[in-house]
Amino acid sequence: MEVQLKADGFGCKIGEVPFVYLGILVGANMNRENNWEAVVNVFRSRLTKWKANCISIGGRVTLIKSVLESLPTYYFSLYKASVCVIKKLELLIKKFLWGGGDDVKKVHWMGWDTVTCSKRKGGLGLTKLEWSNKALLLKWLWRYRNEVDSLWRRTIDAIHGSKGRGIWDSVAMSWNWSSYPSSAQEVAELIQCQWMVNLTQLNDRRDYWKWTSGSDEVFSVAIVKKWLIDETVNGDIDYFKWCTWLPKKCNIFMLRALADRIPTKTALKRRNIDVGNLICTLCGDHEESLNRKFSGCGYSMGVWQGIAKWCGIPPVYLFGIKDEVELHKYFKREKTKKQVMQGIAILTCWRIWKARNEMVFSNKKRNVVEIVADIKTLGFLWFRSRRNTILIDWYMCCNFDFM
Repeated sequence: MEVQLKADGFGCKIGEVPFVYLGILVGANMNRENNWEAVVNVFRSRLTKWKANCISIGGRVTLIKSVLESLPTYYFSLYKASVCVIKKLELLIKKFLWGGGDDVKKVHWMGWDTVTCSKRKGGLGLTKLEWSNKALLLKWLWRYRNEVDSLWRRTIDAIHGSKGRGIWDSVAMSWNWSSYPSSAQEVAELIQCQWMVNLTQLNDRRDYWKWTSGSDEVFSVAIVKKWLIDETVNGDIDYFKWCTWLPKKCNIFMLRALADRIPTKTALKRRNIDVGNLICTLCGDHEESLNRKFSGCGYSMGVWQGIAKWCGIPPVYLFGIKDEVELHKYFKREKTKKQVMQGIAILTCWRIWKARNEMVFSNKKRNVVEIVADIKTLGFLWFRSRRNTILIDWYMCCNFDFM
């Protein structure tokens, strides 16, 4: 009755906890997995509108970065997600990345730890949702330390005190010693701490917190994410420098090829997938393995000789996929031509693989001359559109004049 009288006095209705305010669930125990169903459902509803098998892997990576990783930002900026919730959301992202779904299972060719490494360290530059959650919550710690006189900080201190509860346990932290030093190492650390304090010179200026990872000394969630990604070391894949004038799908294909993470017949057999005959589809002379497909196959050797003639270099003899990526390093050329040769090598491998897939799935065989012509055409179109600082026409491209 008293609550009803108060509500009538303020001209509002009596509500119940939990309730939704500005799209966020308030008053619920966010440690429970079922309270995150709203976020999970948003993921699923967005994915049902996208057809993963109609989008290249480069397009899927772009959608994940620009859309999926941003969907839980509102919740992540206020609540700490449990491990189960993170795994459920990341599972949806993994399935979409590799072209699968709830009813379609696909092979995940690269581990999640590898995928979430930076491009400089052999990954795709995706962000773990756990990192996004931590980076967003760390902003509260930064604001708590800097906005000393703000009303929200005084409210937190009044409700939770210096000890804090829940997420505020890590924000409203205080220097409360739980025990005295009990080992030689702890004593040494205490002495070092006291020595550093004694060296500190005090003045009349008020203390403040300084963000040292950025140029403007202001906290940035993006910088925290970048720092967390760069801390991850990927030792599984050889260093690969992305070609700036090629689409993402070509760079990602080359990244996977260097790690032997493309579905050749021998790779599928290693994963206990029955592929029947292991003979190479293009030449029919040997088993379809990674290095033989792109360098030892008679079909691919013919393509490489055509590319060498176009680029004006001696006939090349390659012994593996890594030799093809580093082909541009073995010739003394101008910087621009070396960048072009790097992209042409990646594009050639990608086009050979596409010709293989056209033969397997569509029974459509292309001869060597057609493949070389396609490489020239795609190279011309992509270089001209993505490197607009250099003017080039088709005649210059045919003569490999990219200066």
